[in-house]
Amino acid sequence: MSYARPLLFLLTIFFLTPLLAESALLTPENVVIEINRVREEHGLPNLTENKKLNEAALIKAQEIASLGFLTHTTSSAGMPWAPLSNAQYAYEKVGEILAVHISTAEGLVAAWMDSVSHRETILSSEYKDIGIGIYSGLWSGVESSFAAGYLARPEQAKVNVEMMQKLIILLNQLILNYQKILMSNVR
Repeated sequence: MSYARPLLFLLTIFFLTPLLAESALLTPENVVIEINRVREEHGLPNLTENKKLNEAALIKAQEIASLGFLTHTTSSAGMPWAPLSNAQYAYEKVGEILAVHISTAEGLVAAWMDSVSHRETILSSEYKDIGIGIYSGLWSGVESSFAAGYLARPEQAKVNVEMMQKLIILLNQLILNYQKILMSNVR
């Protein structure tokens, strides 16, 4: 009985497993971790993963899979940012990153960093939130992973100045009325 084949198999598993473990699986969480690692290398703060952006990015990943091509400018809903509207994420600024046929988080982020526009999006200090969507489908007849990401700065709550002025006037009137009541009780 030959022990060479089982021994070779065990040695292969022993030496390859750590190498395979170093490549993070292509999941939204791992992509966010990798993007934040790259941002830290460039002295930028981490982005915060946002569930609504994840939902919008998944919608976009599914859309590009169904279209069969990558596009930033069209949407099945008729407008480029429809997935963000559908996910009810209000933003001041947003950037979109797309890719297909990449199998690890590191590989995906490396591909984005090799693209000038995607690199600018990832390294922008203007974004605070991130959402990543990964969807499996066919690309030219080959099973592939479709990745979409949104980096965004959320819309800040806007103060309605006119409403605040009316509220201040109302509060002042209440204070004056209260003072009149107090003064009438003193007499």
